[in-house]
Amino acid sequence: MDVREGCVRTLLIIVCCLGVVAGVVAGASATEVMLSPKDGPVQPGETVEYDVVIEEASGGVGSFNVTVRTNDSSVLEIRNVTYDDSAAYTHDANGSREVRLAATGMDTLDTGPVTVATVTMEANDVGTARLSISVTALGDEDGDPYTVTDEQDRTLAVE
Repeated sequence: MDVREGCVRTLLIIVCCLGVVAGVVAGASATEVMLSPKDGPVQPGETVEYDVVIEEASGGVGSFNVTVRTNDSSVLEIRNVTYDDSAAYTHDANGSREVRLAATGMDTLDTGPVTVATVTMEANDVGTARLSISVTALGDEDGDPYTVTDEQDRTLAVE
């Protein structure tokens, strides 16, 4: 093997390795999960709905498991959960302070932001409450997992 063949072979190996790395990176979908709308004051007795939104659903959303909680249920209390109509199975363990949402068999929009559930909160008393969301599992419609890059919490003032 001469120097020229060695250089061509090395170049081919480098190109193949770059192709494999690019394929792995392209197959891994990353997204943020948030509660929407953003912060805004409400009065005691009012209800406010927060959508659970997957920001970049490049393959739709087929299943998810998230927990939404408030740090102060005397100020803001969880009242109800509704899911996207396409869910074949849903589960929510209701509580006034925390709710675990899970659904499978969903057929959602395949691109852009996707709302998978809505959590209804009731303002009980004057104060400020923090709403947090944590994702245990999130998959596209083919069953491939998303990489969650950020979970955006909210703060709500009751005045």
